[in-house]
Amino acid sequence: MKSDVLKPSPMIACKADLNKIDRYLWNVLYTKAYDHLKSKDVFEVSEQILLGYFPYETRNIEHLKAALKHLTGTLVEYNYLNKDKRNVWGCFTLLGSARLENGMCTYSYAPDLRKMLDNELMYAKISLLISQKFNSKYSLILYELTCDYQGIGKIPWMDLEHFRGLMGIQKEEYPRFNNLKAWVITPALNEVNEKSNWLLKLETKRTGRSISHIMFWIASNKNYQAEIPLFEPTNTNKIAQIKNQLKVNNHE
Repeated sequence: MKSDVLKPSPMIACKADLNKIDRYLWNVLYTKAYDHLKSKDVFEVSEQILLGYFPYETRNIEHLKAALKHLTGTLVEYNYLNKDKRNVWGCFTLLGSARLENGMCTYSYAPDLRKMLDNELMYAKISLLISQKFNSKYSLILYELTCDYQGIGKIPWMDLEHFRGLMGIQKEEYPRFNNLKAWVITPALNEVNEKSNWLLKLETKRTGRSISHIMFWIASNKNYQAEIPLFEPTNTNKIAQIKNQLKVNNHE
């Protein structure tokens, strides 16, 4: 399994009610399907590979079934922020189908979504290794947005309604900005700064007396130390090459 995913920008800025595992699992499934979007309608990956990405206490088939069920039943707004200004918008379920049989997971995308995924022009490189570290879905979403906008050095201004939509926050949750900042924004920002290769700084804008818009400045985290990618068991030659290279570097 690859350690990075080239995720379409419109699927990063999507409005959906997903937990951390749901969002991460979609990334893994998309990574596995990425090279075959033109040639296949149905894709497959072993149950054991997928379960390896679940926290230990939820690493069982029932939790995998629940996550796949959620992905096939969750409706998302594609290209929620209209980043590329093409006014391309879509409304889809994240998976068209999912099936577990004989230790394998087979899955598909709705035809229109698969076509859009295959023809998308804008992508961001998301590290699955870094993504695994985050404790909350808010941190993972903010990290993905950072990867998507790192080329321009900031996540642009957005009003709080759009930010809530991206984070999957209901209208009745954290109605005051102080609560939203304390329970969502600050913990997510701190986790991205501590666990990823990016550093974020929050800036706010007022309309009248109230905070109405937020943005994030992006910088490289010079203290971040990259980890060795995890490869599938059959890739023992690659693992050996990395270990040998580390030995050489240590003696230079």
